[in-house]
Amino acid sequence: MSKVELASSLGINSTTYAGESASGYIAAAMLQSDSVERGLVTVVENVKTNHVLQVLSDTGGLIDAYGCDFANADDLDVNEKVLALTNLMVNIQLCKSQFLASWSAMETGSGRAGSEIPASFEDFLLLYVAGKIAESTEYNIWQGNYDPAGTSPSYSAFDGICAKIEAASGTVKVDLLDASDGSTQITSFAVVEDLAYNMQRCIDNLPGALKGRYDKVKFFLNPASYDKYFQDLATKGLAQQYNNADAPTTYNGYSIERVFGFPDNTILLGNSENFFFGTDLLSDFNQANVVDTSLTLADDNMRIRYQWAAGTQIAVEADCVMAYPDAA
Repeated sequence: MSKVELASSLGINSTTYAGESASGYIAAAMLQSDSVERGLVTVVENVKTNHVLQVLSDTGGLIDAYGCDFANADDLDVNEKVLALTNLMVNIQLCKSQFLASWSAMETGSGRAGSEIPASFEDFLLLYVAGKIAESTEYNIWQGNYDPAGTSPSYSAFDGICAKIEAASGTVKVDLLDASDGSTQITSFAVVEDLAYNMQRCIDNLPGALKGRYDKVKFFLNPASYDKYFQDLATKGLAQQYNNADAPTTYNGYSIERVFGFPDNTILLGNSENFFFGTDLLSDFNQANVVDTSLTLADDNMRIRYQWAAGTQIAVEADCVMAYPDAA
């Protein structure tokens, strides 16, 4: 009698989550970006292709002296900015055997203490890919199609905040200058003094209505630039007072955010309420799909497909300052 070898690989049925059923997976991919979780951008969750941001501005005559009759002040301007989404997708093939051990460890309680265990191997793979999408989303929120050097952007899924600022005619843009002479253009912060010098130039160019708004306006730096700032503090003997988890990191009163997806050699000074990130968690276009190809191709692979949409926008162009190479 011949011996029958049982398959050791895991076989599961293919599953598609679409529309509202996919919302949990799309949320894991979109809303777990570091900048989104920390509130560094304003999130609009249920955008249907386009979302109109209505910007109200007072031209100075909104408040009048009291009178019995109604007279329209007519001094409140309403402007509109469109937050448009880009349709996106991920197609990826994963070998089940490379992930099965990790899934089995979690399922039997050998995983990290207190960690949430996905309900199935399908969920485990979908959430794994969602985490990778979240990482890429973090970079695209800030660096998407941002390319001041004119070569090729590192991230191009959709236009990010920095690309929006660079392209807009109403934003305040300043060159990076050498701190030693205040005139020579630079392309990177070769010395730590250059960073602090150009941060001050951003403050100097901040619109008057935003100066001193320490509760709203903040600096955005990437980790490398942020570390350079601490190097500058260290050289001045000031680093120790900031060397604890509760100490605020500020420059001349304005807090500094260490933003993982932010580009290097760029400084942004602005308000998180002015920077928008949009997606749609409930759209019929959304899809999280798992296909077990072992059932049809006799291999040991899983194909995963995500479909979703995302985009960014700046509400008030004039309410931010960005310093970067060759800005003028």
